[in-house]
This record gives sequence, structure tokens and C-alpha cells, in this order.
Amino acid sequence: MKILQICPKPPRPQVDGGCIAMDAMSSGLEKNGHDVRIIAMCTEKHPAPKNSADKYKHIRISTALNPFSALNHLILNKSYNLARFFNEDVEREITNELRSCEYDLVILESLYATPYLGAIRCTSKAKVVLRSHNLEHEIWNGLSAKNWGLKKWYLRVLAKQLETAEREVVTGVDAVISITVEDGSWFKEAGARKVHVMPFGLDFNKLKSVGEVDHVFHFGSMDWAPNVEGVRWLLKEVWPKVLEMKADAQLVLAGRNMPEEFKTNSERNIAVIGEVESAEEFFKRNGVALVPILSGSGMRIKAVEALGRGLPIIGTSLGLCGLGLKDGVNAQIADSAEGFAQKILLYLNSNELAVKQASLGAKHIRSIFDNNIIIKELELFLNNYIAS
Repeated sequence: MKILQICPKPPRPQVDGGCIAMDAMSSGLEKNGHDVRIIAMCTEKHPAPKNSADKYKHIRISTALNPFSALNHLILNKSYNLARFFNEDVEREITNELRSCEYDLVILESLYATPYLGAIRCTSKAKVVLRSHNLEHEIWNGLSAKNWGLKKWYLRVLAKQLETAEREVVTGVDAVISITVEDGSWFKEAGARKVHVMPFGLDFNKLKSVGEVDHVFHFGSMDWAPNVEGVRWLLKEVWPKVLEMKADAQLVLAGRNMPEEFKTNSERNIAVIGEVESAEEFFKRNGVALVPILSGSGMRIKAVEALGRGLPIIGTSLGLCGLGLKDGVNAQIADSAEGFAQKILLYLNSNELAVKQASLGAKHIRSIFDNNIIIKELELFLNNYIAS
């Protein structure tokens, strides 16, 4: 099958969960003999890599905030979030690529690749699939719920505009690939012709056993609003409760684009290390992964990475949504600040329990997120779908 994958940011280097998911898709399909070409947008936050394979075409665009354009879209009631990813150079490259050869399938990676759907339809007879990483409007609805006044109103408007765009796109593509069952149900209700639930996959290395658990950590891209919101809640509401009960508890914060508000604080046992060179090396630590997500949808790829590498994990219900984990069996789950703090203390004070549940978590995750299995299931769906 000849496939064109359109990405709103470069899949490589794998600097965040979205990149990992996109790369797992293309790499898995290529490994199974499909011809995959990639057109990726490069933004201020996600510049073009220094070196890339021939299958990649990187095009620089600017998604920087323009207040006048934002106001114009507000007046027209159109999604400015989405409009920032439309670029004539990208559209030209897509149409030229589709005219140069006959493609069987075009994969739009996330809602932010869909501004080019019209050009694709005018140029090619290829089937078009939306690969949704999350429901964008739910992220902004969650953020609006935690704000007040004018900001609350504006975030709610953005959420509604994104929901309108998502509903329009669903009826314009041939199928949707959702990352969770919950998201898939929403797309079906919105009128999607066909839906395939495909969690992102990972190629797991040999499992490393956890040693003596000696700290907790949060690791995630900090240019994603739900991560910032979650860490802010962790520091303000949860961590003081942990320190009251265990004065020597240690917290590490890691991830690219770390906001200035999060700083190392030796008095509170907080170490902020920001961006790391290698996620694989970072996950070799003897720590407990924290996933304090309070809003949004989709799946936390960093949570799957941590679990797959044998680390114990604590998260909110939303943070660990779609992973099939059971509280007190292969993970610890809590939604209140008090409950979350108690879960942290439970693991820090009982290494035997943390190691046991980490092992069960790793076994569970590796059974359902193996990329080889996931890609085979995707191929079956696509082959039936392309032939229909």
C-alpha cells in the first residue's frame, strides 16, 4: 500500500508523546512492507531535525500567536487554533506529491492536519483517514472549567469552535482511527463512517526490574496545557501534603519547554531538570511515575512508556484513562489531592508493593501496546476498508 502521512510536527526526534505515536505508525507500516511518505510541518516549538531520511519532507510554518488574526477568527466564529496550521506551501507540497504518483491512503495525524482535506479531495482519489490523538475540544473544555471571568468565556468559545471543526471533519474523512475506546465512541456519535480504535504502540526492550524506589517524578512535554495544569496542581495541592508526612520525599520534574514558574526548590525537595537528552536513559531511574492529568482526552504516552519499562505509576483517573489499569493491582489511582498524596506515600513507604505492582503493570501494558500486534490489527482494518 502506498501511504502519505501528513503530520503537524516532525515525528522525529521523538520529543513528546505525539511524535512517538506518529513515528510508531509510519515505522510499523514500513516494517510490514508498505511505502510510506511523510510531509511534516515544522513550527517554532517543533523545528526541522538536522538530519532526516528521504521519506520525510519538512516544511517550515509559523504558528506564532497573531492577536489581530485571533480577533478576526473570534468575530467569524472560526477556530484560530486550527487556522494557524494552514499554510499555502504545505498545501502546494501535498498537492504536488499526490499528483506525482497514485496513493492508496492519506493519513491525517490529528485535527491540526485537516485544513488540507479539501485540497486532498480535489487532487487524489486516495482514501483519507483521520488519526486522532485526542478530542481537542475536551482539552479546552477542561481548561475553561478551571478558569473564571473573561478567560473562562474565551476558552469555552475556543472549545466550541474546535468541537464544530471536529464534527465537520468526521463527516469529511473516510474513517477515523481513535486512540481510545472513549474517543472512538464520540466519533461514532458524531457521524464517522468507520472507526478503528488503535492505541499507539511501542517496541519494548528487555524489562528492567526496579530497584529501591527513592523518589517520584513527572515527565512530559510542558508546552501541552493539561501537563502544566497537572503539575501546578501537584505542586500546590499534593506535594505539601506529602512533605507533611514524609519530610525526605523527593520530586523530579522533567520535560521540554518547562515554564519559568516551575523551579528547583531544595527546601521542598523539588528538582527541575527540564528537557532530557534521552527519554530511554531517563526512564532507567528508580522512581515512581506521576500522571496528574485533570483535563483533556486521549492517552498519556509517557505513562505507557514508564509502565512498559517496569516503573510503578500513580495517576488520576483521567491521566491513566484508556490503559485498562486497576487501582491497587497494577497501579495507584486517585483524583483528590489528599488521595493522590496518600498514594505517593504508599509507594515510597513500601518498596515491595511498588515493585510488585510495577511488574504487574508492565506485564499488562506489554500485552496490549506491542506495536507489532497493533500494526497488524490496523492493517486488517485498512485492507478491509480500502477494498470496500
